[in-house]
Amino acid sequence: MTRKFTLEEKQKLVTKYFSGESVRSITKISGVPSSTLYSWIKLYRPDFESKEKLLTYKEVQQLRRTVERQSDMIAILKSVNCTVYSPLRDKLYELEKLYGKYSVHVLCDSLEVSRGTFYNHIWRNKKENTLSAKRREEFKPIIKEIFDSHKQIYGAKKSQLF
Repeated sequence: MTRKFTLEEKQKLVTKYFSGESVRSITKISGVPSSTLYSWIKLYRPDFESKEKLLTYKEVQQLRRTVERQSDMIAILKSVNCTVYSPLRDKLYELEKLYGKYSVHVLCDSLEVSRGTFYNHIWRNKKENTLSAKRREEFKPIIKEIFDSHKQIYGAKKSQLF
């Protein structure tokens, strides 16, 4: 006559298997046939296993990072006053408000803005106290002088003198 095992006993034997104990040693100690133990292993495997294979630590970490990234993107989309289809200028100003709070990759991916465009907006397109604004002011009189000296005709050949 065979003995009936409770759900807890079955799960305990399956846990022993997943902790590294061999099927042979488990069947020897418990008296459960190996075919029965294999069917229990299929039924009561831990949650972190898919039907095809066990997930590795690296895969679990990758899934966690993906979930974090998606959560950040949702938070960004909820906090901005524009959509993905808004004009680029609106998206850039909204993302600028969140700069430093989230990574630039996540910010740009959430509103589909290229990172180069975003960095250009942050570093160069502000009108006051930027390097490009200072250079513009520095070269403006020189360019104006060349323009005036060539009868106000400005082109590639004329500006090569510069």
